[in-house]
Amino acid sequence: MARGAHDRSLPLAIIGLGNPGPEYDGTRHNVGFDVADRIEQSLRRTTAGNTAGAQMTSGHYKWRRVHLLKPTRFMNL
Repeated sequence: MARGAHDRSLPLAIIGLGNPGPEYDGTRHNVGFDVADRIEQSLRRTTAGNTAGAQMTSGHYKWRRVHLLKPTRFMNL
């Protein structure tokens, strides 16, 4: 049987889209970053760093492994 999105043994990847730089903070262009930041506050964080053009944070939320990514490059180039 195929495992689906509700299978808590599978990690969950959340990608928050936005543009880097303070000029985009708090704008509609960075709603994805804002959502990722709010989720990050709820994580029991285990790792954080930059990898492959993105800021990545990993942790657990209610016993489920979660990976948050925020790209470090502009979206609309």
